[in-house]
Amino acid sequence: MKMIEEEFDGDHWAWKALEDFVAFKDIYEYVTNQAAMDTHKDSVSYFAIRSQLHHPNSNSDLRNRAETSLKNSLNHFAAQTLVSLCTTYEVALKQFFKSLFIKHPNYMHDYVGSKDGRGTIHLKDLVDSGDYLSFISSLAETASSVASRGKYTESLKRAASLCKYEQSEVIFDGIEEIQTIRNRIVHEKYLPKLGIGDLQSSHSAVSSVIESLCHMGIKKKLPGRYTYVKPETIIVMVEEN
Repeated sequence: MKMIEEEFDGDHWAWKALEDFVAFKDIYEYVTNQAAMDTHKDSVSYFAIRSQLHHPNSNSDLRNRAETSLKNSLNHFAAQTLVSLCTTYEVALKQFFKSLFIKHPNYMHDYVGSKDGRGTIHLKDLVDSGDYLSFISSLAETASSVASRGKYTESLKRAASLCKYEQSEVIFDGIEEIQTIRNRIVHEKYLPKLGIGDLQSSHSAVSSVIESLCHMGIKKKLPGRYTYVKPETIIVMVEEN
């Protein structure tokens, strides 16, 4: 029977997390570079349509406002960077669960069926799927959404428990903190004051989680790329007749 598997691309998610952070870092370094900022300010000029509207300080005032506005925008981009890092975590974890569930269908037991009937499936769903492998893939998609939802700490603990992987408590603290801030940004339009150090810590927290998922993937022999944690480790899918 031909096997169907889902790759967990640890290398891809490690790279996406780095992209999230570097995008902000590049803007931060430009805005906090006074020489670059002076050049930007000098490109701004004031022109009065009527001479009576002209004020001796108009040019300098306009340039100072342009600098202040650009520096204040860092808070906005910092908040969006944190949200983007969280999204990277969420999507990576969901892909991990789907790969795990397709490789080990029994692991889906607690994440399919109704609340009062965990592990149960409808015969109609199985018949409508057409074949067993398509059904398992569809079921894994649903189960991965359930397993990866909710608090980041809880969803990561589910993955570690299924893989019998001992996870450091420090990682749980890191992702719990950024999820709390992320939720306020998304649901309350909260604008925290985040510096480059804060974003570096957030990136480190997400990267540590992805690293853990890679180790879990290697342990459970999930197909994917894991050179992020172990050079030259790529587990390929094998088809059986």
